[in-house]
Amino acid sequence: MNEQDGRAAEEGAFRRVIENVAAGIVVLQDERIAFVNARATRLLGRDAAALVGIDPATLLPEEERGRPAESYRSLVEGRAEEDYSEYRVTLPDGRVRHLAVSATRTEWHGRPAMLGVLHDISRQRAAMTALRGSEERYRTMIESLSEGVGDDGGVAGVGDDQEAVLADSVDDQVIDDPAVGGAHHRVLGATDGQARRVGDERRRERLAGLGAFDEEFAHVGQVE
Repeated sequence: MNEQDGRAAEEGAFRRVIENVAAGIVVLQDERIAFVNARATRLLGRDAAALVGIDPATLLPEEERGRPAESYRSLVEGRAEEDYSEYRVTLPDGRVRHLAVSATRTEWHGRPAMLGVLHDISRQRAAMTALRGSEERYRTMIESLSEGVGDDGGVAGVGDDQEAVLADSVDDQVIDDPAVGGAHHRVLGATDGQARRVGDERRRERLAGLGAFDEEFAHVGQVE
């Protein structure tokens, strides 16, 4: 078996393995797509014939189109050993899919290339967006309540029964937000009991407790 036949056999074995991988696999060479597996075609919303040979930047919004080339060059030129990037890919139907790409340097037909592993992170991005939106609504509610606190610690113009309803509404606004799922509930787990116990305390004490919760919640919301 000569060298060319050996490379062809290796490529055939490589294709058979990665066609069955759950992640999307893309090989870039000369800043063009040289290979995609079946999973990658589904993630990118196009068949292999439409992908092989194109510049991957054309799949991205205009403002992000310089990023794939920079990642490719840094790997192929040896300036980096690996690269992790997140991209917004525009699908043929106009929808946007968020993809995480872990890339390393490789060889394709005996020449330098980049091997990228693709994962769909659209759900995680949607959850984070919903979490930030819920945090902003919570902040707005707390600021609104804080402005109405009287000198005696109560809410100006609001009776005790109404104060309790207001306190519960703050808790419900955050706790019952379904968009962010279990991660949001875990954030609330350490503070929910504390928030409920302040029902019989004066309004100023309630707001102090909620202020502490607000600080903790803001810290968690910044974690990507």
